[in-house]
Amino acid sequence: MKPKMKILFFFSIILPTVISLTRFTVPESAQIGHRIGWISGKKEESVTPKYFVVFPDEQTSKFLKVDERSGEITTIAHLDYEKRSKFDIVAVRVEESGETIDILVEVDDENDNSPSFADSSVKLEISEFAQLGTSFALPTVTDGDGPKFDVHRFVILQGNVNNVFKRIMV
Repeated sequence: MKPKMKILFFFSIILPTVISLTRFTVPESAQIGHRIGWISGKKEESVTPKYFVVFPDEQTSKFLKVDERSGEITTIAHLDYEKRSKFDIVAVRVEESGETIDILVEVDDENDNSPSFADSSVKLEISEFAQLGTSFALPTVTDGDGPKFDVHRFVILQGNVNNVFKRIMV
């Protein structure tokens, strides 16, 4: 029985338990150097490192920096929701408990891409007797934003001046 107990004890030392998940949200327009937050929720200044930080993929370390002494998480590159919407970090508390903290940084989508039509102009013939709220098919529109800000429909805001309608996104 003693060999089994030694193996169990060995694994409990090597593999610390994941105790918490810390979640942050950062706008995709955040400037380089933007403070996202602190691992523990507050600044922890120390001469020696308080955390051992692991970036599960090499790309995360190109966008985010974690100060191992204070626990501060900052941006070191411009973020773009449409290219990457979340980043995972693992921090292990060096002192005391050896607690493992999973950190999820989610990028908040912003309406930063304009919709565009395949053709620069669209010609629709609409009867002057068309009822309000009548829908008309338009060519496919593309929008580089995520689903939160994707184009769903357009409405006519102004009257028929020189046979040209002005369109806006709603």
